[in-house]
Amino acid sequence: MNDSLKAQCTAEFLGTGLFLFFGIGCLSALKVAGASLGLWEICIIWGLGSRLPSI
Repeated sequence: MNDSLKAQCTAEFLGTGLFLFFGIGCLSALKVAGASLGLWEICIIWGLGSRLPSI
């Protein structure tokens, strides 16, 4: 396997993990902790989760 391909696969894995961490963490806080997040806040957090791994 090429070193560049390994780096790309690792970056994809970590980026996807970060995206899921933000999204699922936001929804878990809403359900488990009873946080008062509205649809706007949930959308903002999901948006940040999708943008941060690509930086």
